[in-house]
Amino acid sequence: METLEHFGVYGVCINNDKLLCIKKNGGPYNGRYDLPGGSRQKSESLLESLHREFEEETSFKIAKIYKNSLFDTFVKLNDKQRVHHIFGLYDVELEKKENFKKVEEIINCCEINDSLGEEWVDISELNEQNASPLILKALEKSENFKAKNYYEWKIL
Repeated sequence: METLEHFGVYGVCINNDKLLCIKKNGGPYNGRYDLPGGSRQKSESLLESLHREFEEETSFKIAKIYKNSLFDTFVKLNDKQRVHHIFGLYDVELEKKENFKKVEEIINCCEINDSLGEEWVDISELNEQNASPLILKALEKSENFKAKNYYEWKIL
């Protein structure tokens, strides 16, 4: 099986148990929720790419970046090909952009964009049937930081 390689950077923003997602209209995650972000352009740093992709795909710009993690996954495209997706996840805080161009305007302008726009999605609704592996990894990572409740705890 041929393995294609893809590297990208993506932002993770969770507010009120909702994750900022984009809906994909192309590639191996077509029809699924994904994280805002994508590939570097020539001569861009990773953070420059992250900022640019957020501004292209959402109505937000990044105000703060808290931490990052690097992951990878393999996704089967067809019987002959799979994608090795290497991705950096950055926890971000956002602020609204003043001059926001809608995805339709960007697409019509000639820029390549595989996003149908942003959506805040309840974390409980995201699963393997409707979300990209990036989202699943981001949620798995965020779960590890939540406080564990011991409701049946007994003091000895």
